[in-house]
Amino acid sequence: MAQVAIRFDPATMSSMSAVFRWRIPASTEQVLKAVKMIEYSFNEQYNLFIWKPKVVIDLQLLLEAISTTEELKAQRGAFNRFVNISDILGISLHAPDLEDIARRRSAYDGPVVKAAYFTPHALSIGIGRMLQSLIKNKQLKIEVFGNIQSCANWLDVPQEILEAKSD
Repeated sequence: MAQVAIRFDPATMSSMSAVFRWRIPASTEQVLKAVKMIEYSFNEQYNLFIWKPKVVIDLQLLLEAISTTEELKAQRGAFNRFVNISDILGISLHAPDLEDIARRRSAYDGPVVKAAYFTPHALSIGIGRMLQSLIKNKQLKIEVFGNIQSCANWLDVPQEILEAKSD
């Protein structure tokens, strides 16, 4: 069962000082499987980066994911992204973390690309939409979806590509 806690710290109060924490109890086996941070696949036919993290999402992980996509862009050119966060173990982000990520993504300089995020969890949809609203870049089109078929339609790829096992 997911637990949600939003904490406000009056001592460090800023315009956005909420702390978002969402954790799903994980077995030791799940945690050990999640040691590798950025495991992704790349579909050449559809020029699509596919990432299905199974860890706790935090600032360090997101910065690593951004660095990975920036390195791939330098090697391959522009590509669309699909991120399936339905199996994450939790979210541990401070509101300033979201602002940092938004600032970094707003600096994206390249051809128009799409990034589709899939999650059936209402809290992750909400956090994804907060991040989406903070990113000010017309070259990076971000959408958050509650079902995988909508992701496939928006990315113009077969649903099977997004459902394929990557591990």
